[in-house]
Amino acid sequence: MGRSGLQVNPQHRLLLHLERRIFTLRSARHIVAISARGKSEIETLYGTVPASITVVYNGVDLARFHPDNRPRWRDDMRTSLGIPAEAWLIAFVGSGFERKGLGPPRRGGAPGRSSRSGARGGKGSHRGLSGNGGATRSGRCRDVGSARPDVERIYATADVVALPARYEPFGNVHLEALASGVPVLTSAATGGAEVVGDGVSGAVVATPTPEEIARGLRGLRDSDAGRLRVAARAAAEPFTYAAQVEGLEEIYRRLA
Repeated sequence: MGRSGLQVNPQHRLLLHLERRIFTLRSARHIVAISARGKSEIETLYGTVPASITVVYNGVDLARFHPDNRPRWRDDMRTSLGIPAEAWLIAFVGSGFERKGLGPPRRGGAPGRSSRSGARGGKGSHRGLSGNGGATRSGRCRDVGSARPDVERIYATADVVALPARYEPFGNVHLEALASGVPVLTSAATGGAEVVGDGVSGAVVATPTPEEIARGLRGLRDSDAGRLRVAARAAAEPFTYAAQVEGLEEIYRRLA
């Protein structure tokens, strides 16, 4: 039983114990954080010395996730999903839908526009998250299924990817979408917000409320789509697997 009187899951208790041992450097010499936000959280929560934590961002497959996929797959994918060619499509990719922010856009957080559509792909239940009573296929939303091996085709179909999470250390979705030339709407509560240029390659909302999300999406919808695509790709290009490996190698050299 925790201090608040709530019962603590034994698995969670074990994970918290292991986390504490690692982040207080009792069972680790150095910590690798995948975002500056994560580094700051570890320092704040565990009092870890800043010099003992290094940020090494994830890498992304810049060949698999590429703007050239858009002319290759967009039309066929929209036809197969029943999405009009002229619709401005907002895609959500991921699992843990409530934490990752699927709720607000589906409750009315998207900008009002008759040709707007949405596609959701990922694992987990999303009951109660939809503004149309939870339907997974309506005039505005398409559920494209879970654990798709061809997620790059979803990005190729989308005009924007929305991940307005309440909390997210650093979702690979941020980099995959940007690498595909798709602007990203995210929240300041995500590590991925560090690679999204607000108003340049996407939008970063301070709090993931329906109103803020609608405002951010409206700004992207009204911006120059070609400029956003170019900026999105440019934002992802520094995040190669080679850069990730080089960052880890540098830590090993320092510790050797």
